[in-house]
Amino acid sequence: MGVTHISGPFHVAGVEIVDVDGNLVAPVEIGDLEEIVDASGNELLEFDSVASAVNFVGIANSATGNNPLIYLGGEVDTGLTFMNDQAEEMLILDSIASAVNNLQIANSATGVSPILSTVGGDANISMRLEPKGTGEVEQYSDEAGALGSVLVLRQDSATPAAADVVGRVRFDGEDSVSAQTVYGQIDSVIRDTTNASEDGDLEFLAMRAGTLTKHLAIDSDVNGIVVGDGVTNGTVQSSGNFDLILRTGNATTGSIGIEDGASGAITLAPDATGVTQVLSSSAAAVGAVFELYQNSASPAAADVVGRLSYQGEDSISAKTEYAKIEGVIVDATDTTEDAALKLFTMVAGTLTEMIDVRAAGVKLTQTSPLLDANDNELFKFVAVGAAVNEITLTNAATGTDPLFSATGGDANIGIFLRPKATGAVTVDSTDAGALGSQLTLRHAGGSQANADVVGRILFNGQDSVAALESYGRIDVIVDDITAASPDSDMSFLIDEAGVLVERLRLLQDINGVQIGDGGGDVTLTSSGNTDIIIQTGNPSTGTITIEDGAGGNIRMIPNTTGAVTVESNDVGAVGASFTLRHNGGSQANSDVVGRVLVNGQDDAAALESYSRIDTVVTDVAAASPDSDLIFYVNVAGTLTEKLRLASTVAGISVGTGGAAGVLQSSGSNDLTVQTGNATTGKITIVNGAAGKISIAPNAAGVVELLNQDAGALGSVLVLNHLGGSQANSDVVSRLRFDGQDDAVAAEIYGRIDVIAKDVAAASPDAIMAFYVDVAGTVTEKMRIDADLNGLQIGDGAANATLRSNGNFDLKLETGNATTGTITIIDGVAGAINIAPDTTGQVTTTRIQASIGVQTTPTARTSTVDGLTTGIIAAGTGTVTVTSADANNIITLPTAVVGDKITIFTPATGCELRTPAAGNATINNVDSDGTNELALVASAVFQCTCRAADTWIVIGWNNLGAALAALVPDAA
Repeated sequence: MGVTHISGPFHVAGVEIVDVDGNLVAPVEIGDLEEIVDASGNELLEFDSVASAVNFVGIANSATGNNPLIYLGGEVDTGLTFMNDQAEEMLILDSIASAVNNLQIANSATGVSPILSTVGGDANISMRLEPKGTGEVEQYSDEAGALGSVLVLRQDSATPAAADVVGRVRFDGEDSVSAQTVYGQIDSVIRDTTNASEDGDLEFLAMRAGTLTKHLAIDSDVNGIVVGDGVTNGTVQSSGNFDLILRTGNATTGSIGIEDGASGAITLAPDATGVTQVLSSSAAAVGAVFELYQNSASPAAADVVGRLSYQGEDSISAKTEYAKIEGVIVDATDTTEDAALKLFTMVAGTLTEMIDVRAAGVKLTQTSPLLDANDNELFKFVAVGAAVNEITLTNAATGTDPLFSATGGDANIGIFLRPKATGAVTVDSTDAGALGSQLTLRHAGGSQANADVVGRILFNGQDSVAALESYGRIDVIVDDITAASPDSDMSFLIDEAGVLVERLRLLQDINGVQIGDGGGDVTLTSSGNTDIIIQTGNPSTGTITIEDGAGGNIRMIPNTTGAVTVESNDVGAVGASFTLRHNGGSQANSDVVGRVLVNGQDDAAALESYSRIDTVVTDVAAASPDSDLIFYVNVAGTLTEKLRLASTVAGISVGTGGAAGVLQSSGSNDLTVQTGNATTGKITIVNGAAGKISIAPNAAGVVELLNQDAGALGSVLVLNHLGGSQANSDVVSRLRFDGQDDAVAAEIYGRIDVIAKDVAAASPDAIMAFYVDVAGTVTEKMRIDADLNGLQIGDGAANATLRSNGNFDLKLETGNATTGTITIIDGVAGAINIAPDTTGQVTTTRIQASIGVQTTPTARTSTVDGLTTGIIAAGTGTVTVTSADANNIITLPTAVVGDKITIFTPATGCELRTPAAGNATINNVDSDGTNELALVASAVFQCTCRAADTWIVIGWNNLGAALAALVPDAA
């Protein structure tokens, strides 16, 4: 493009364009992307046009005193946009219709700030800074000094006066009808304009009940903060359940004063469960002090010099004083002042004095207990009218005992310990020594004489007419008061027909116990159905002798079901011994040298022998005496032998000898037969006639093979086929499980056969076959086959099933914890069906299929309410729908994250819902009844549960084209 220099004058078509001075004096039209350049050909200004332009920028000069103009023409209220060289917007100047107000920017001289101001036709014009969205208006400073960015609100008034608001920060929003509303305001107010002593306040206002109200002021007069609007009580409150702390600025000194101008009450009200604290940071011995001071010119007794009152509201919101503490003058005399501290609490609606602490002591003004931290009574004081006696607790120096004594005006005062109901008075000791608690009854009334009672414990109660009655007594009686060898007896008495009668005495003369009252036979009986034990004090030796003075029989009769026990505390190999000795001369064979006979009564109260144990001599030879021990029981009125420990067989002989002997456990318990050697030995069961041997446990008992060997192999049951060489298919051993049918006929219910498969000595193989009874025929159901190295199941006549027992998982796993493969093969390459029971499922972390994995479609029929046949069961993968009406419903199962369900619709579509009241969504719309998704006809839909209760459904029509976004609509 060429450059033209015009010096003027220059005319075009008779019109002067440039005058003689080179000034442009007429409009000039410049083409697209034409430029105005300087003398060196550098661009000064470029003009860019657009097609069909109607808006333009104009430049107008001005006369003296006026600013030249850059103006916009074309459409009404056209704005101006400034862009950079990347065609990016830098500044947009927008215009509005009928504008009268505008912004003005003025530069400044040194030391003066440039000015951005609002000017125009209105008298008072605000300036509005409007950030986008949640953006902010930020005032920024890159000054590195102590003071950063400063925002100054300045009133440049020639006549400043008190109460002028020199600056205001206002917080506006909209109310419920979208009207602009001032919700908060901060004002800076002049209090005194006097030069060098100016004062000002900072006031904080907030909207309250529709009125902008002052809540807080930083007041120059009070050198602090003024709270409230001046009309109602002002409140200083912590935010939430946190403490409100008033603290001086000095870490070691300073006071916080709370004063009321009218000498009224001062209320400190912490928020909710907060507290008012008086804190001190001083490290001195005395911390924070809260002082209540009555500055009275005439203090007198009974003056309340300070009071702490605890108030709240009752059930009808009435202000109530619940407790108070008062400091009261008792004596105001200088140097001998006395005071009382009184504690009051609310009792049944009345503020009641509870404790009075004064010089004379602590006074409990009510019948009040001492309580523990859980409000349980620890100790209770009960006052008695005109009391003269009391309890005195006296502490003690080292080596002496504290004293709990009765004191008072009376001469003889007892101490009454009264446990509640069936409670007891316990003397307790925590000493770990040989002696525990000790209760001593001491007679300190001078020298005693023989027969004196030096101590007595009396057990009193009331009789049927509430009269006092002594029901028992223990006396310690002096038997010999000689200082060198004092003796005593202890007598135990009980109430019999209103008279205390001695029943037992610990008698030092016989070194034992004397029982009875001396007026009749004496009985030593146990209490209830319990044993009586008589034993020596020596754990290893000693003899108990029971003698009858007249040489008669001695009868031991235990109470009811009790027993007479012979017991030994000897820790040796032999315990207590009860010896029956035949001392009547030489015995002969068959003599009964000892007998234990157990007698009772029959139903006619006649004496009956119910069992007997005899020891019978079988050989009286001195060199080799033998005997049998025979056990008899009563059978139909006759003592009959049932068991014999026979010396001739070195074992047990069972039965009477006239019928089969039975060795049977008692009840439904096991019968164990074992060798006496813990590691070796053999139990052999032999039938003399080589017949069958029947081992029949009682009822539901079992026959166990027990092995006490601690080695790796326990008990072994060996079934040995010793009938010569076996051939292939021989059954070398068999376990058979027989029972009876409902006609009590013998029935074989199960069998295990071990069958020889290969009898070659070098590589013998076997099969173990398991049979069960099927319709009366013992049928093979499982086989462990050596050739298979595994299991073969089924009877070979129908499909075989491997199933868990009950509703439990069936697990197939390799023996290796980290590797291994489980292979399921069908011999004829048919389908393999893995069918979990009912609602179960097959779960695996990985399925690898060389051809593919297909799910079997499940047929569902839509219904009017989406129930019964319209419900898709949990775990279903593919569904084929039958629908009679497009408004009928199919219901998805409860959402499980990761579930995928493919649905095929027929020629008639249907609706899809989620379970009722489940709040599950389809494509982000709640579809449990209010809304539902229309499934169009002849289409395929993929339902995927991507999150809890959240289904995503997409679809394809019968041409394979994806359906538009599927949105459930109103049901």
